[in-house]
Amino acid sequence: MKEDPVLDYTRYFWQGAVVRLRPLRSEDARGSFIGSLDSPTRQVLQLGIELPSSEKLQADLLEKYLGCKDANGVIVFAIDALHGR
Repeated sequence: MKEDPVLDYTRYFWQGAVVRLRPLRSEDARGSFIGSLDSPTRQVLQLGIELPSSEKLQADLLEKYLGCKDANGVIVFAIDALHGR
């Protein structure tokens, strides 16, 4: 994970010792696509099973959530693992 040289996250409310929540960015589409292929995890989280997709389709789907935009009452965050864990 590349550290942001401008922002100081040391007192950031949405960060713990291991992970940090942050707004979605367009470059998160690849990770979202890879996560969509993990059907057992999606079932445990009650996210349903996605139909076959692509990185481009994931990018289009995530567009409405970028930057913590409220999309019909849903705000989606990305989870960053800190310290390479």
